[in-house]
Amino acid sequence: MISVASSFAFALSGVAARTRTSHASITLGRTPAAVLHVCTERAHMQKFPVACPTRYPQAPRSQVASSGVVLRGPSFYWASFNDATGFPDGDRGHLILGGQRLPFSLTGTPGETWPRPGQPRFVQQLPLPRLLTTPMQNGKTYIGQLPARVVRHDRLNGTPALMLVAPAYPEGGLNGGHLIILWNTRGHGYFLSLHFAVSPTGAGYSESERLLTAIAIAKSCRLVE
Repeated sequence: MISVASSFAFALSGVAARTRTSHASITLGRTPAAVLHVCTERAHMQKFPVACPTRYPQAPRSQVASSGVVLRGPSFYWASFNDATGFPDGDRGHLILGGQRLPFSLTGTPGETWPRPGQPRFVQQLPLPRLLTTPMQNGKTYIGQLPARVVRHDRLNGTPALMLVAPAYPEGGLNGGHLIILWNTRGHGYFLSLHFAVSPTGAGYSESERLLTAIAIAKSCRLVE
């Protein structure tokens, strides 16, 4: 049987190996029109407020486009974006944002999987990493997806937040290799998931730089109603 813990460790080591020697920094600019459009469209449905970033990764040739949205759910929403022109290598500048009507659990210590046993689960329609396994005829277990693990606790403008790291693709699913920020505002849960592993020049971004960028974007979020 395949060990879930060992599979996650292997995936995470691959991410670290690709970014260990990078000293590049991610430039933030104004939020692209494609992102603002999605925020406005969801807000017009008047379900619950939308957390929309006012800062966003930017490169000289950036052209951000939506790569998947689910906006009509009464209890959740999410949207995925790519910047294939500005960040043509690696994940092509991938960022996901979303939220759910109920707050997220922010319980966990570094290295633990999230969410913790006994804690509220997130809305299953959100594309956050989770454990997905399938029994095989030879008695082994196929691991389709693995949950994210806690990096650390932090605060966003005074609001408690939880930082996670997802396993590399494919075990991390749509969030493969992403750094994920979770926080709660006005009783609702919000998340921002950022990959941006490779710079416009092809150099890798370090995990610490990517985490700082994700925090900065999350801190810039404003509620749109």
